Amino acid sequence: MAQVLQGLEEPQLVAFLQYYSMAEDSPQSRFEATTLAMEHYNGTESSFDIFLSGWSDEDRLAFLEQWVPYSIEKDDKEMERQQAIPPLDRQGYIAAASKLDFIRGAQNESLFNFHVATQYCDEEPYPAPFVLGSHSGYYYRLRSQTQDFDITNELAPEVQSYDDLLQVESTKSHTQSPVQYIFPLGILEAVSKATFNEGGRGVETPFRVCMNPVDKSIWLVMVSYLIDGLGERDPIPESCNTWKFLRVRDIAAEPFDVMKILSWEQFTEVDEANAAERELFGQHVLATAKRVYPELHTAPMKGVKKALNIG
Repeated sequence: MAQVLQGLEEPQLVAFLQYYSMAEDSPQSRFEATTLAMEHYNGTESSFDIFLSGWSDEDRLAFLEQWVPYSIEKDDKEMERQQAIPPLDRQGYIAAASKLDFIRGAQNESLFNFHVATQYCDEEPYPAPFVLGSHSGYYYRLRSQTQDFDITNELAPEVQSYDDLLQVESTKSHTQSPVQYIFPLGILEAVSKATFNEGGRGVETPFRVCMNPVDKSIWLVMVSYLIDGLGERDPIPESCNTWKFLRVRDIAAEPFDVMKILSWEQFTEVDEANAAERELFGQHVLATAKRVYPELHTAPMKGVKKALNIG
């Protein structure tokens, strides 16, 4: 049957499956044939209309009495299959990130595959959060998530965009952002060392973990809000000391909202145990921290090409 279906255009496919389901004589054969046809259309409401339109009320009822428990059992088995899939671990995530190729342009296969593996996980679990480093009593880890920045300025219709990247612009006078373009990876979580080994839950911070497409270095960029217990956004005052969101009390540094935390080599070279021992906020990291009150824009293709030094 699968070989017969291959290569058929939509009108011929519908006609064939409709005829095939009606041509069977016994109720069980008709159920099996119609189920095959329905599953080709994922059991949508329109597929019921197509394949049951010529049936008597009695035949429709008999089919649905078999279809409903069959469909429920099928969904249950699919859920069990998905739950049995282990989440992508640290090494799997890094392997996926290693294949990112920004030079090939927006929406290329490497970017699509990364999104599917790590962020748009419809059928498989999201990657397990993994540690980037630590400071004092906390570990800091990356929890993969789709981009949730507020895009404050879209490009003009005639300007070609690089849809997978965002442009970071400073709104603070006489201050430039130390990173121009970012590829969002997810959320930075803070986890107490005291509860980490017992599976302690991470506290979501307003910092997003991002990759600089120029050298694949890893940056923190702060959003302008916190999520409250009801899932609503609470704006963060501009005067706020942003270090408090990281549970840091022993660093006498100015508040920041953009900072480079890891080079690509540092991001990829260690395992989970060694990452847990890595000081995330050393002096070399603090030197990159800036307060710029960032605005996020859709990245222009021309600007990205210039940054990546491609024609």
